[in-house]
Amino acid sequence: MLLLLAVLLHECGHILLLILTGGKLKGVSFSLCGITMKAEYPPSYSAKIMISLGGPLVGILAFLLCRNAGKTLALFSDINLWLSLFNLLPISFLDGGSAMESCLLLFLPYDYATALSRAVSLVTATLLWSISVYLFLFLNGSPSLFLLSLWFFFSLLFFDNTKRAG
Repeated sequence: MLLLLAVLLHECGHILLLILTGGKLKGVSFSLCGITMKAEYPPSYSAKIMISLGGPLVGILAFLLCRNAGKTLALFSDINLWLSLFNLLPISFLDGGSAMESCLLLFLPYDYATALSRAVSLVTATLLWSISVYLFLFLNGSPSLFLLSLWFFFSLLFFDNTKRAG
Protein backbone atom coordinates (compact mmCIF):
# COMPACT_ATOMS: atom_id res chain seq x y z
CA MET A 1 0.00 0.00 0.00
CA LEU A 2 2.85 2.39 0.80
CA LEU A 3 4.47 1.63 -2.57
CA LEU A 4 1.24 2.45 -4.38
CA LEU A 5 0.97 5.71 -2.44
CA ALA A 6 4.59 6.56 -3.32
CA VAL A 7 3.96 5.83 -7.02
CA LEU A 8 0.85 8.02 -7.01
CA LEU A 9 2.75 10.81 -5.30
CA HIS A 10 5.50 10.45 -7.91
CA GLU A 11 3.00 10.76 -10.75
CA CYS A 12 1.38 13.78 -9.08
CA GLY A 13 4.81 15.45 -9.24
CA HIS A 14 4.87 14.93 -13.00
CA ILE A 15 1.31 16.18 -13.39
CA LEU A 16 1.95 19.26 -11.25
CA LEU A 17 4.97 20.29 -13.33
CA LEU A 18 3.12 19.47 -16.54
CA ILE A 19 0.39 21.92 -15.56
CA LEU A 20 2.86 24.54 -14.25
CA THR A 21 4.76 24.50 -17.55
CA GLY A 22 1.60 24.91 -19.61
CA GLY A 23 1.01 21.31 -20.66
CA LYS A 24 -2.32 19.49 -20.59
CA LEU A 25 -3.00 16.03 -19.21
CA LYS A 26 -4.98 13.98 -21.73
CA GLY A 27 -5.13 10.69 -19.85
CA VAL A 28 -3.32 8.15 -17.73
CA SER A 29 -2.82 4.46 -18.46
CA PHE A 30 -1.79 1.74 -16.04
CA SER A 31 0.11 -1.45 -16.88
CA LEU A 32 2.40 -3.97 -15.24
CA CYS A 33 5.32 -1.84 -16.43
CA GLY A 34 4.12 1.33 -14.74
CA ILE A 35 1.99 4.37 -15.29
CA THR A 36 2.10 6.35 -18.52
CA MET A 37 0.75 9.87 -18.93
CA LYS A 38 -0.81 10.89 -22.19
CA ALA A 39 -0.22 14.60 -22.40
CA GLU A 40 0.10 17.60 -24.61
CA TYR A 41 3.56 18.83 -23.71
CA PRO A 42 4.91 22.37 -23.92
CA PRO A 43 7.21 22.80 -26.91
CA SER A 44 10.41 23.52 -24.98
CA TYR A 45 12.93 20.87 -24.02
CA SER A 46 13.57 22.66 -20.73
CA ALA A 47 9.88 22.21 -19.80
CA LYS A 48 10.15 18.51 -20.67
CA ILE A 49 13.20 18.24 -18.42
CA MET A 50 11.27 19.79 -15.52
CA ILE A 51 8.27 17.52 -16.11
CA SER A 52 10.52 14.43 -16.24
CA LEU A 53 12.22 15.39 -12.98
CA GLY A 54 8.98 16.38 -11.22
CA GLY A 55 8.18 12.85 -10.03
CA PRO A 56 11.61 12.09 -8.55
CA LEU A 57 11.74 15.58 -7.00
CA VAL A 58 8.46 15.03 -5.15
CA GLY A 59 9.72 11.62 -4.00
CA ILE A 60 12.93 13.12 -2.64
CA LEU A 61 10.94 15.83 -0.87
CA ALA A 62 8.69 13.14 0.67
CA PHE A 63 11.83 11.31 1.80
CA LEU A 64 13.20 14.44 3.47
CA LEU A 65 9.90 15.30 5.14
CA CYS A 66 9.12 11.79 6.44
CA ARG A 67 12.50 10.28 7.22
CA ASN A 68 12.57 11.17 10.92
CA ALA A 69 8.93 10.34 11.60
CA GLY A 70 7.57 7.09 13.05
CA LYS A 71 8.22 3.61 11.64
CA THR A 72 5.47 3.68 9.00
CA LEU A 73 6.46 7.11 7.70
CA ALA A 74 10.13 6.12 7.78
CA LEU A 75 9.33 3.13 5.55
CA PHE A 76 7.28 5.41 3.26
CA SER A 77 10.26 7.77 3.22
CA ASP A 78 12.64 4.99 2.15
CA ILE A 79 10.27 3.78 -0.57
CA ASN A 80 10.09 7.31 -1.98
CA LEU A 81 13.86 7.66 -1.99
CA TRP A 82 14.48 4.33 -3.77
CA LEU A 83 11.65 4.93 -6.26
CA SER A 84 13.12 8.35 -7.07
CA LEU A 85 16.69 7.07 -7.43
CA PHE A 86 15.50 4.19 -9.61
CA ASN A 87 13.55 6.56 -11.87
CA LEU A 88 16.59 8.83 -12.23
CA LEU A 89 18.60 6.11 -13.99
CA PRO A 90 19.57 7.34 -17.47
CA ILE A 91 17.50 4.71 -19.28
CA SER A 92 15.34 6.14 -22.05
CA PHE A 93 11.94 5.06 -20.75
CA LEU A 94 12.62 6.18 -17.17
CA ASP A 95 12.49 9.79 -15.95
CA GLY A 96 16.27 10.16 -15.89
CA GLY A 97 16.54 8.96 -19.47
CA SER A 98 13.79 11.28 -20.63
CA ALA A 99 15.45 14.25 -18.91
CA MET A 100 18.84 13.26 -20.32
CA GLU A 101 17.48 13.05 -23.86
CA SER A 102 15.77 16.45 -23.54
CA CYS A 103 19.06 17.93 -22.25
CA LEU A 104 20.91 16.49 -25.22
CA LEU A 105 18.27 17.86 -27.59
CA LEU A 106 18.98 21.35 -26.25
CA PHE A 107 22.51 21.16 -27.67
CA LEU A 108 22.65 18.48 -30.36
CA PRO A 109 20.74 17.70 -33.55
CA TYR A 110 17.88 15.24 -33.08
CA ASP A 111 19.60 12.20 -34.64
CA TYR A 112 22.78 12.64 -32.59
CA ALA A 113 20.89 13.32 -29.36
CA THR A 114 18.63 10.28 -29.70
CA ALA A 115 21.54 8.01 -30.71
CA LEU A 116 23.61 9.18 -27.74
CA SER A 117 20.64 8.79 -25.41
CA ARG A 118 20.08 5.24 -26.67
CA ALA A 119 23.78 4.40 -26.23
CA VAL A 120 23.83 5.73 -22.64
CA SER A 121 20.63 3.77 -21.92
CA LEU A 122 22.17 0.53 -23.24
CA VAL A 123 25.40 1.07 -21.30
CA THR A 124 23.44 1.78 -18.11
CA ALA A 125 21.28 -1.33 -18.57
CA THR A 126 24.40 -3.41 -19.23
CA LEU A 127 26.14 -2.06 -16.11
CA LEU A 128 23.02 -2.69 -14.03
CA TRP A 129 22.87 -6.24 -15.39
CA SER A 130 26.58 -6.80 -14.61
CA ILE A 131 26.09 -5.60 -11.03
CA SER A 132 23.04 -7.82 -10.63
CA VAL A 133 24.97 -10.89 -11.84
CA TYR A 134 27.76 -10.16 -9.37
CA LEU A 135 25.31 -9.65 -6.50
CA PHE A 136 23.41 -12.79 -7.39
CA LEU A 137 26.41 -15.08 -7.83
CA PHE A 138 28.76 -13.84 -5.13
CA LEU A 139 26.60 -12.19 -2.49
CA ASN A 140 23.51 -14.43 -2.60
CA GLY A 141 21.46 -11.61 -4.06
CA SER A 142 17.90 -11.76 -5.25
CA PRO A 143 17.20 -12.50 -8.91
CA SER A 144 14.85 -9.48 -9.03
CA LEU A 145 17.50 -6.95 -10.06
CA PHE A 146 18.87 -9.43 -12.58
CA LEU A 147 15.44 -9.90 -14.19
CA LEU A 148 14.66 -6.18 -14.12
CA SER A 149 17.97 -5.23 -15.76
CA LEU A 150 17.51 -7.97 -18.36
CA TRP A 151 14.04 -6.59 -19.14
CA PHE A 152 15.55 -3.09 -19.48
CA PHE A 153 18.23 -4.35 -21.84
CA PHE A 154 15.88 -6.32 -24.10
CA SER A 155 13.29 -3.52 -24.10
CA LEU A 156 15.96 -1.13 -25.31
CA LEU A 157 17.12 -3.54 -28.00
CA PHE A 158 13.82 -4.77 -29.37
CA PHE A 159 11.14 -2.16 -28.75
CA ASP A 160 10.66 1.37 -30.04
CA ASN A 161 10.93 3.49 -26.90
CA THR A 162 10.85 6.79 -28.78
CA LYS A 163 7.08 7.05 -28.45
CA ARG A 164 6.93 7.34 -24.68
CA ALA A 165 4.88 9.80 -22.73
CA GLY A 166 7.57 12.08 -21.43
